[in-house]
Amino acid sequence: MAYEARDFFPDKNIWVTNEIIHNPSVNKNLSDKGMSFVETTKDGGKDYSGVQEGDVVILPAFGASVDEMALLKERKVQIVDTTCPWVSKVWASVERSKDKDHTAIIHGKYDHEETVATKSFASKFIVLKNMTEAEYVAAYMLGEGNKEEFMAKFSNAMSPGFDPDVDLDRVGVANQTTMLKGETELIGKLFERTLIKKYGPQEINDHFMSFNTICDATQERQDAMYKMFGAEYEAPKSDLYAELEGEQVGISLLSSKEAEKLESRKMEAASKGGGEVSEETPTKIDVCLVLGGYNSSNTTHLLEIAEEEGVPAYHIDCAERIGVAGGEATNKIQHKPLTTLPAQAMLDEGLEITENFLPDGPVTIGITSGASTPDNIFGDVLKRVLAIRGLDA
Repeated sequence: MAYEARDFFPDKNIWVTNEIIHNPSVNKNLSDKGMSFVETTKDGGKDYSGVQEGDVVILPAFGASVDEMALLKERKVQIVDTTCPWVSKVWASVERSKDKDHTAIIHGKYDHEETVATKSFASKFIVLKNMTEAEYVAAYMLGEGNKEEFMAKFSNAMSPGFDPDVDLDRVGVANQTTMLKGETELIGKLFERTLIKKYGPQEINDHFMSFNTICDATQERQDAMYKMFGAEYEAPKSDLYAELEGEQVGISLLSSKEAEKLESRKMEAASKGGGEVSEETPTKIDVCLVLGGYNSSNTTHLLEIAEEEGVPAYHIDCAERIGVAGGEATNKIQHKPLTTLPAQAMLDEGLEITENFLPDGPVTIGITSGASTPDNIFGDVLKRVLAIRGLDA
């Protein structure tokens, strides 16, 4: 849709409110087509001063906030909406929880474009980036912790006027679509168990809502990574959850029933595809290449999986990161380590160069990519890798 917008509006000024997806080559292609990107202000907002009535504005896959949409409507622009349907599903979930006066607990990164938009659909929210923060909040709900410390800890991740002593009585758990599925599911179960302890199982429907809004494309890639390594996903653990589960033996969870329904649908869809999936013995992977934008959350999670499994892995955003010197292919790679912040890597800061990243002799390479990586980048990367060994693609 974004590419076609130029052909459909050949004489219009076309703006993109953010990176269309977290992939530099795709964004460059849009720029080469004469499209402009709305600049980010120092406080993290957007500078729409250049957008005029009659212009065309493309909303990226991450969507746009309620305030942005109101401003664009006021400017009387033509909207091209490329928002991912999974992101829209999260928004619908948050709106349902708001209608029931539930606070949205969002598993995500508070400054990520998608979560910024999701927050705008909630009247009350708190954003939690991981299980550690979820356990902290759950413990507070059970009477542990200090309010002043709580407010300081989540000062950038709460709705204005948020009061944890009032606003955590009724909660709905949603997520940034690119987070790890197992962690999101456990966070939902943790808060459900917490509220069961506070109010009893008979009252849980009034105090808790859960939604499974992990993007299919994201989950499929995570599952494929484990399969490639011959490994199984190990769900995160929570001591607090284990303690609550032990106290509530025999009490079934709403969130577990929802997950079972989704899994049943998935199995039914697979069976309709015909034939059984063969179980092959996985090949040992010597090196893994992870392709995707440096600010892509779901790509970063794929790198984390490789590192969990002890496989040397290199996160690159384009084929040009694989070395070429003097017209000859060289066995080196420039890549982003997990410790480098995305904002740094986007400026080519904090990247590392690894010489001889392909070991001598026969080598088995695993290649994966973030959900927003175009297929042609795969081909370009393979050509460079083969060239190192003097082979043609």
